[in-house]
Amino acid sequence: MKTVLVLLAVLCVAARVTSRASPSQSARFPLMMEISTRPWLYGLSQKYGYNITRLSDIPIQEFKALKSAGFDVVWMMGVWELGTIK
Repeated sequence: MKTVLVLLAVLCVAARVTSRASPSQSARFPLMMEISTRPWLYGLSQKYGYNITRLSDIPIQEFKALKSAGFDVVWMMGVWELGTIK
């Protein structure tokens, strides 16, 4: 789990130091953050001390942090409802 969080932090730092030539270039080439959703939600649950199991539970400051890191789009990989274990 720590590996996923470290990777996310590294990507955010890399995005901050990456500069783009102009705003028009940003519109043509948006920067996307791909997140493995289940581990990310688990990490956020640990960080905030309560279960974050739905996208609406994610504190808005997490998205604001991604935006301030320079990301234009968040791709949440693996968003689905888990089935029951039989």
